[in-house]
Amino acid sequence: EETSDGDDQEARDPTVACPICLSEYTEGDKIISGTSCSHCFHMECCMQWLEKGNDHCAYCRKDMMTPAEMLQAAREELGDDRVNKITRINSEAARRLAEYEAAIAAGTTVSEASRQLASGTLPGDRQQVGGTDDDHNNNATSTTNVEEEA
Repeated sequence: EETSDGDDQEARDPTVACPICLSEYTEGDKIISGTSCSHCFHMECCMQWLEKGNDHCAYCRKDMMTPAEMLQAAREELGDDRVNKITRINSEAARRLAEYEAAIAAGTTVSEASRQLASGTLPGDRQQVGGTDDDHNNNATSTTNVEEEA
């Protein structure tokens, strides 16, 4: 939509202004762009966009990064040890979620499946390696205490 002075149209041009905040780029601004498109954003605007769960370009909706590029960037920022730990945690969480959903599909009530998930007794749960039942009970107690405080 053209305006009489053209200012609004210029503010929408992603080469002149950030498509997220619509402020023009100025000297010294930290600018970031995705790898799938060439659209640029203020670094802070882009970080807020991504933190809100968006993983696509705010201008054209293409993916900002491929999964492989995201993993590489995470390794560069966090290091291999942290990325590997996060990957293991996410894999374990996905496995537990799948077991929870399978228990629900098999007719287990949501409350019973939730109790089993919290206690580590879902049908597909593996036995803990090392530790004792007391260790497991102490973990359950500390989890309960956290929930009571919330």
